[in-house]
Amino acid sequence: MNKTEEEYLKPINILSDFNSRTGILASQMSALKDAIYSPALGSLADGLLNEYKSFSPITDLLPKIDISIGSSLTGIAREANLAISSLTNNENVLALGSIVSERPHSWLNGIDSIHSLSPISGIAQTIAQSAGAVTSGLRIESTEAFRISSAFIDQVKVSTLGIESNFSKLSATSILAESSLSGFKWNELGAQIGIDQSTQLRLGDSFRAVSESYSELFKSIQAAPLSIIDYTPSVIRQPPIEYYTGAELCRLISIPDQPLPEREFFSNKIMIDNKLALERNLPKIDSDLVQLWDGAKQALASNNPDRVRHFSTSVRELMTNVLHQLSPDDVVKKWSSDPSFYKDGRPTREARLMYVCRDINAGPFKKFVQKDVAATIEFINLFHEGTHKVKASFTENQLLALKVKAESTLNFLMEIGWRDTDN
Repeated sequence: MNKTEEEYLKPINILSDFNSRTGILASQMSALKDAIYSPALGSLADGLLNEYKSFSPITDLLPKIDISIGSSLTGIAREANLAISSLTNNENVLALGSIVSERPHSWLNGIDSIHSLSPISGIAQTIAQSAGAVTSGLRIESTEAFRISSAFIDQVKVSTLGIESNFSKLSATSILAESSLSGFKWNELGAQIGIDQSTQLRLGDSFRAVSESYSELFKSIQAAPLSIIDYTPSVIRQPPIEYYTGAELCRLISIPDQPLPEREFFSNKIMIDNKLALERNLPKIDSDLVQLWDGAKQALASNNPDRVRHFSTSVRELMTNVLHQLSPDDVVKKWSSDPSFYKDGRPTREARLMYVCRDINAGPFKKFVQKDVAATIEFINLFHEGTHKVKASFTENQLLALKVKAESTLNFLMEIGWRDTDN
């Protein structure tokens, strides 16, 4: 591990430790129902709240970089991290905690604990780590945990802890993304798989667009901090995950892999989240899509010399099917008659994505979704075309990173676009 990696680990470890202890407190709130425990739980909550107040801006611990260099992807990522960090000041946190405490069920209803940014997020992870439990068996209803918690501890206090956990998770994930981007020079993009210059430029432009839209998204939230509760926790959690999975894939195709336990742990957690979310969401959209997803995974796990092409073809088809199921032609046409949204009488991908994001009244968020999906498709096409063009074969870690990225983006689309009332 080099010095830069060590510097990135400092804030990540601080945030991870805080979240771990917040998750343990939340599990205790849910399990200890007797009022006799109220003073002890209240004391623990006060301790965490006071500790959070004493945090210095977490970005002060990051390696020094020159963010004035416009061509630096690390610099763009740092701008996003500065914006996220600014949200964590005590005034913002208290204001948000007060608002959320007045409507906890409307904000938290239906959130799965594995994806949640509420105070109980991390319960599954914490228990699984300490007891070796199976994550899928530890799903807990967030709203019920909040109802139990509020009987012991002031709801504003509980909600404030939730906001703090929210921001610390956002920040840790985003810092990991910056760490991945800092590990290689941009002119090395794709060097490990031997892509040509034109492909490098196309891929580079695509991921730069993601980076810029990601930074713009959190700058817009920084300018209006209370707007963050316009997103459900599971939705606002996803952009940093999407950015990290893209950044990590860029790193793995550019330089020899340098294992970092924090990256591996987080990537493994995303893989578990992806699996559970796809198992839950794909059947809602179309049961046939489950078979397509299973086929893609089986192709990748096989010894077939053509497995990469089979996998990338299946994943690309799966993404197209999910997007079309979330934005049927006739429904999109009723929603908008803007001629720029149509080609040969059918909605464009941009139109479909705008429809998927129809309930989110934030231009920067919609733009990020567009750029993120476009970049994911570029990655898939790169691996598909690479079976014919690249000089080097793909490593297992590179293929796994592509799988994680593709599945994460699929979940992002379904998280945004699925409505139980649509069918």
